[in-house]
Amino acid sequence: VKRRPIEVRIAIEPVVNLRRDLVTSFLVDRASVPGVTDPADRLQVDAAVLTYAVSLLEEHKARGGRLTLHLPVSYSSIASVKARETTLRMMRSMQSVARETALIEIGDLDAGIPPSRLLEVVSLIKPFCLGVLGRVRPTRKALDAVKGCGLKGLVLDAGGGIGRTPAEDAIVLRAFVEAAGSIAPNLIVHGLADPVMVEVAKAAGLTHASLRPELR
Repeated sequence: VKRRPIEVRIAIEPVVNLRRDLVTSFLVDRASVPGVTDPADRLQVDAAVLTYAVSLLEEHKARGGRLTLHLPVSYSSIASVKARETTLRMMRSMQSVARETALIEIGDLDAGIPPSRLLEVVSLIKPFCLGVLGRVRPTRKALDAVKGCGLKGLVLDAGGGIGRTPAEDAIVLRAFVEAAGSIAPNLIVHGLADPVMVEVAKAAGLTHASLRPELR
């Protein structure tokens, strides 16, 4: 079945290491793909992100440089057998440049995903990248679902807002650090509204942060 084409606009966002106050990596953000929920459509989006990442990494490798990228990939693009074949084939094609430079962020994780299934998915991806991260919701159930799954870090997406006010955002960030600190060594927040919130994230104890792409 021929699927409708999906326009994917990509933004590159600096990710700040809050412990060192330095930009140490970059997020390949799918800036204009709201509302994509069908797994087949998500696979198209993920394929576009990975294709772009390959060209970017190869360009920097040819110049003798090193670029660490955060690459978002939907859980559905790895969980089902057919979609997984497509995703892993693309990862194999970029393995030579991504093994030491790419951080795969598995998105769309929720409390209903069996930990054993997520552990299997993480184990499949690990050989192709520098590390596997999980994008999670800031809830106890969501965090409990990713315990012991081999994730190198947990990611909170603040792009849609995590609280109704900046003060509530700060409370959520502190609670996230308290609950997730024992699960993974790196705690990351993407999509913060402004540089002030980056400082709030730092005070809350997160390790890395990035801003919303529309600010650039």
